[in-house]
Amino acid sequence: MRGAQVVNDGLWRCLCPSFDQRLLQTSVRSFTTRRYARNSTQHTARRPWTQQRHVAKQLYSTAASVETNSGEHADQPPTTQQPAETLEPSGSENQQEPLPVERVEDPSAIKVLLKVKRLQDIPSQAVNRHERTMKLITHLIQRRKYPPSLFIYECVMDAMVEAQVSTFAVRKLLKEMERNDIPPSEYLLNSVLLFLTIHPDYALRSQVLDTLERQWHAISDDARAYVLVAMLREGQFELAYDGFVSDLESGKTFEPWVYDIFVVVFGHEGFLDEMLDLAAKRRAITAQDDAGTFNLLYFTLDVCSSASHYSGTVWSWLAGMKDDKTVPSDGMLENVLATAARHGDATLAAEVHSMISRRTRIHIHHYDALVEAFAGSQNVEGVLRVMEIMHDNGLPISRKTALPLTELLCAQPKLIPEVEDVMREIAQKRDSGRIAGDIVDLVLEAKAKSTGAESAIALYEEALALTGRKPSVATIQDMIVYSKEEECRSRFLDDYKSRATELSGSKIWRKSHAVKLLQAFLKHGDLDLTFSHLNNWLEHKTTSEPDLPAHSLRLLTHAASEAHDRRIVVTYDHYRRLGNQDALEIIKATVDRVKPQKPETFQDGEPSL
Repeated sequence: MRGAQVVNDGLWRCLCPSFDQRLLQTSVRSFTTRRYARNSTQHTARRPWTQQRHVAKQLYSTAASVETNSGEHADQPPTTQQPAETLEPSGSENQQEPLPVERVEDPSAIKVLLKVKRLQDIPSQAVNRHERTMKLITHLIQRRKYPPSLFIYECVMDAMVEAQVSTFAVRKLLKEMERNDIPPSEYLLNSVLLFLTIHPDYALRSQVLDTLERQWHAISDDARAYVLVAMLREGQFELAYDGFVSDLESGKTFEPWVYDIFVVVFGHEGFLDEMLDLAAKRRAITAQDDAGTFNLLYFTLDVCSSASHYSGTVWSWLAGMKDDKTVPSDGMLENVLATAARHGDATLAAEVHSMISRRTRIHIHHYDALVEAFAGSQNVEGVLRVMEIMHDNGLPISRKTALPLTELLCAQPKLIPEVEDVMREIAQKRDSGRIAGDIVDLVLEAKAKSTGAESAIALYEEALALTGRKPSVATIQDMIVYSKEEECRSRFLDDYKSRATELSGSKIWRKSHAVKLLQAFLKHGDLDLTFSHLNNWLEHKTTSEPDLPAHSLRLLTHAASEAHDRRIVVTYDHYRRLGNQDALEIIKATVDRVKPQKPETFQDGEPSL
C-alpha cells in the first residue's frame, strides 16, 4: 500500500470511526478528473477585504491567531456544537468544485476534508468538526506543504462557527486572507454571518454586508436570516421584528428555525402579540402535526397563560392543546384555568377543569376559578351548580368562593330572580329536596346588599324549606346592616338576640360590619348586645381598624351612665390599652356631664358610676 494512502487511512479511522467503512471504500477509487473551476469572482474587478475601522485594527493585536499554518484550535474541546446542516451554503452556485489531483501530493486528504466540510448526516453532538477540520488542514499545510487557498479558508471559517471561537479570531482570519491577497467568497462571507449569530458584532457584520454588495452578490434568504438573528442577539428586537415582517411581506422565505428563534426570544422578552403573530405564520408554513409546531404551541401556551394573556392562551389551546394527543403540564393547566377565570371564559375553564380532574384530585382553588369563570360569563346557573358540587364533595363554600357571584348580583340585580328560580330547581331535582344552606345565605347577602334587606324577606323565610335550617347568624347580621326600615331591622334584631351566642371571639362579626352593628344595637336600645359585642370587639381590635364614631360612643356612655351600667368601665380599660386618648376623653366628659354633682366620679383615672 502506498505511504500516502496509509497516512490517509490512519487519519480517517481516527477522525471518523462511524463512517470508516463507507469512506474507506471511496478513498481507493480514482479521484475525479474534472478540472478545478476557478471562482468566477476572480474574473471580476473587486476591492480586497479592508478593515476601515480604527477599533478593529486595535483588536487585531489582541486577537487569538487563527493562521492557517498552525493548529492551535485543534486540541481545544468544544463547548457548543453547531448543527452541521446550518453550515451548508444555499444554492448550487456555492458548491465548491473538487481540487485537481496535480495540485496536491495526497488528494485523498483533500477528499476527506471536503467530506468533513460537507458533512450533513452526522449529529453535531457526536462530531467535533472544528477539531477534525483543523487537524486535516494542519496535515495538509505543514506535512504536505499545500499552499493556503480559498477552499482552505472556507473550511477554517466553517469550523469556527461555534461558541468557543471569538470575533477576534475571525478578524484575524480575514486579515490573513487580505495579506495573502485571497478575496473572500460569498460562501465564506455567509459563514461569517452565521458565526455572528453566535457572537454578534455590529461593525463586523456591516463590513461583511458591504463586501457582499461590492462583489455584486445578492443577499440570500439564509444570509438575511443570519442578520436578523444576530440583531436579536444584540437586543435590537424592534428592528429585527420590523425587518423580518418586511422580508416576509416582500416574498422572502425563511426556514422554520428562524421563526422558532423569534418566537422564543419574544416570548422571554414579553412581546406576546408579536410572538403570536410569528407563531401563527410559523404554523402556516409547516404541517399541522409537525413536532416543532407542537413544541412551539407548548411554549406559547406556557408564556401566555403565565402572563394571563387571554387571546394567546385561547389560540394556543385551540391550536392543539385540548386533545388527548398533547399532555400539558399541571402548571400550564393551572395557569390556563386562572386565565380563563379572570377573563370569564366558562368553556375554556370547563375543558381545563375536566383535564385536571382526570389527573389529580380537585381542590378548592380549582372550584374557585370555575366559579369566577361562570360568574364572569354571567352564567348564574353554572355558578350555583359548581357550588352544589363543592357542597356534595364536602368542601366549604366560603365568602371568598362566592365573591364573584356576590359582585355580579350587586352589579346586576335583575339576575337575582333567575338565581332564586335556579336554586328552587336544583332543590327539586335532588333526592333530599334541599340545597346547600351556604348557597342560600350568600344569595340572601347579595340580594340584601343590592336592593335592601326588605326585598329579601321572602327568601329569608323560605330558607328553612330550601335548606332544612335557618339562615346563619352572619346572614342575620347582613340583614340588620342592610335594613333600610326600622321595623324590618327590629324583626331581624329579635331573631339575632336568640342566636347571638353562636358567635364568639374575634369572629363575632365581620370587621366591616362592626361599627354599623353597634350603632344598630345602640339605636335599638339594647345595652346587653351593645356592650357584649363592643367589649369583645375592643379586646381583639387592632389600631388599624376604624373606631366607633364619637357621637355613638357619647350616646353609649350617656346611656350607661344613666343606667348605672359598670360595663362602661371595661370599655374604658380597653380604650386605655389601645392608647385611644380621644375615646378616653369622650367617656370622661360624658360621665361628668351626666353626674356633675359627684366630684368623685373618676377615681385613679377610671370612671365611677
